[in-house]
Amino acid sequence: MTHGPSELARLRDAGQAGERQRAHDRAVIAALQAELRDHRRETRYRILDILSIMRAIARRPVEEGETAELYPARLDSRLASFANLQGQLARMPRGGIDLYTMIDGELLPSIPRMRKVRFRTGRCRNR
Repeated sequence: MTHGPSELARLRDAGQAGERQRAHDRAVIAALQAELRDHRRETRYRILDILSIMRAIARRPVEEGETAELYPARLDSRLASFANLQGQLARMPRGGIDLYTMIDGELLPSIPRMRKVRFRTGRCRNR
């Protein structure tokens, strides 16, 4: 089977196009692998940060007059607050967290007599 010059040129062009596509694919794969390494590194740092914060929370000294029976509840409350903060960060990693929303969600439920108070734009209003 013989191929004419135009058929050989077409096959050569197709082979070169295939090589260009493979080179492009290799570059895309390399970029994705680098991005994955960066994500793994960032995840490792975040986990270590979270563990060090939890360790600091657990080792926080007992407040004056606090009994051993109250400590587990206090620790649970601290860890729940930290988990809430992490949840908010996960939802808006680059946007930051609104301080007033945090206060509204964490502090006010623990003060039953102030349940009707809400913080908005830096001012305190009683609803």
